[in-house]
Amino acid sequence: MVTSSIPNAFVQTKMNPRDKHGDCIIMKIRGVLVDILCELDNVYNDYIVWENKGQDKVLYTHVTKALYGLLESAMLFYKKLVKDLQHYGFELNLYDPCIANRIVEGKQMTISWHVDDLKVSHLNLHEIDHFLKCVQETYRSIAEVKSTRGKIHDYLGMKLDFSIDGQVTIDMKDNVTTMIESFPKDVLLKGKVASPWTDSLFKVDQKSKLLDKLKLEQFHTTTAQALFLCKRGRPDISPAVAFFTTIVKASTEEDWSKLVWMMQYDQSRNDVLTLKADDSKKLHWHVDAAFAVHPDFKSHTGGILTMGCGAIVSYSRKQKLNTRSATEAELVAADDIAGPMLWTTNFFKTQGYDFNSTILQDNQSAIKLETNGHSSASKCSRHLNIQYFFINDLKEKGHH
Repeated sequence: MVTSSIPNAFVQTKMNPRDKHGDCIIMKIRGVLVDILCELDNVYNDYIVWENKGQDKVLYTHVTKALYGLLESAMLFYKKLVKDLQHYGFELNLYDPCIANRIVEGKQMTISWHVDDLKVSHLNLHEIDHFLKCVQETYRSIAEVKSTRGKIHDYLGMKLDFSIDGQVTIDMKDNVTTMIESFPKDVLLKGKVASPWTDSLFKVDQKSKLLDKLKLEQFHTTTAQALFLCKRGRPDISPAVAFFTTIVKASTEEDWSKLVWMMQYDQSRNDVLTLKADDSKKLHWHVDAAFAVHPDFKSHTGGILTMGCGAIVSYSRKQKLNTRSATEAELVAADDIAGPMLWTTNFFKTQGYDFNSTILQDNQSAIKLETNGHSSASKCSRHLNIQYFFINDLKEKGHH
């Protein structure tokens, strides 16, 4: 596998001369930057406009290349990259527009990317080198396209380690260290805690005092850092982050103590996420629900996708409706997972892997409802919307 970054990707992309309204993009340059441009090329002196009663030098320029900061720049570069990849013979995955595949020497070459950071895999390293040579020829006009080969890659804030055959570890220890170093030192203790939250995570004390401005900003910053972390290499903190993201605008001292508890947990852990697949060729979805745990008595859905070891996908969120029993909450949880489950199954099929998906739950009543649909519904559950028997329909179509 090889990772690569396209330098100054946006600037290498042409802007549309006119937008849909017939207007062109104009950039206003003022201040010291005007003087710098004039020093670089005297031609700019002829286009200086004086504003604010002759006190401010201003240049109005027509933007011909995509620049960082413009809303359309990312989409323009994406379209250019896709066009170039299709020119090389790649086809986009129908379920993920940032993954493309091509069969080379009977084996599949896969490219995934985020903006201008590429990750390329193929059994033959020489074929990857050939592809990177094409990328170099296309995007080297400003700077050399740099690539990283080997078993360990720094990619999108993650350290991906493929040193052991058949598995990958996702190391985000540096992100955890950054979080801890940017958090107030005087509130963190040296002791260890066993989990990133306590039983009172979703309980809210209406009398708790709102945080002052400084603490509120810190709460928001740490929550954003934790959100980035839990969506990549640390799914173990997902339930805590799911709660924090709902109260960042009006956090209280009680919420602050819960955040400190999670940070205490992170400080005492040195974990990495290890992913590997067993021989079952199945996608295992483990789903559970916590009944009526939120202040408005809504339940909480939790789920993970694994292929044998490690959470490939983690899911933790408040349910959208109130349920009247744990069985109903489990039924809604299964429905919450159904969409991601179908997408994942279809994604793998498009990649050439025909995996079956299985939902695993521990509530027998919910399993009966999902298996038999309304025929197993009693007077206590007939009121549930038919959409929550979607799992029954999936089962009849071959899913488990």
